[in-house]
Parts: sequence; structure tokens; C-alpha cells
Amino acid sequence: MDRKKGRLSKAGAGCGWAIWGAGAKRVSLVQWFRSSSLRFVIASNPIKQGGFTPGSKVPIVAPEDPRIRELGAVLIANSNYDYRREITSTLPRGGFTNTILTA
Repeated sequence: MDRKKGRLSKAGAGCGWAIWGAGAKRVSLVQWFRSSSLRFVIASNPIKQGGFTPGSKVPIVAPEDPRIRELGAVLIANSNYDYRREITSTLPRGGFTNTILTA
């Protein structure tokens, strides 16, 4: 995971990066990464959008948020293959053209 943290820091240098997923397991990743250039968490769940992650207070945004296009990288923190595939096709449709990593 340290290698992934290094890749995220490098890819997000200057413009930051985000984690896609605001579930309990993903929130623990936020705690681990919070000292880096993590800008926000992306969540499909409308109930979580507009809020903040517990503890670290990282903003949670919708997949349609235009700031996503400005990021250097997005970390998909979900082990479900179908969901990962859906996200990797959603990001480019929203204008994101940079690095996509999986946890």
C-alpha cells in the first residue's frame, strides 16, 4: 500500500486526487491517506454527497462534480469487479482523463 500511496502522491502532485467510495472500509483508507494530497471522496450514494468522512472531515462529492476533471488521479477503493468496471467507464464520460488506480 505504501507503493500505491507514492503513486497517488506523484499522480496527484499539484492537482490532488480522490478516492471513489465512501463506505466504511473506504473511510479507513481516507484516514491512512489524509496527510497526502487527497482532495475529496467520490460517492454514488446521494445520502453521503455533500457530507464529510467521519474523523478526517474530507468532503464527499457526487460522481458528476466538475472538480473531478481537475484531479491527477482517482483511487477506486472497491473490490467488486463489476463496480470497478462501471467506475472506470464513468470517469472518462465525465471528462476525467488522468490516472485511475485500484486498491
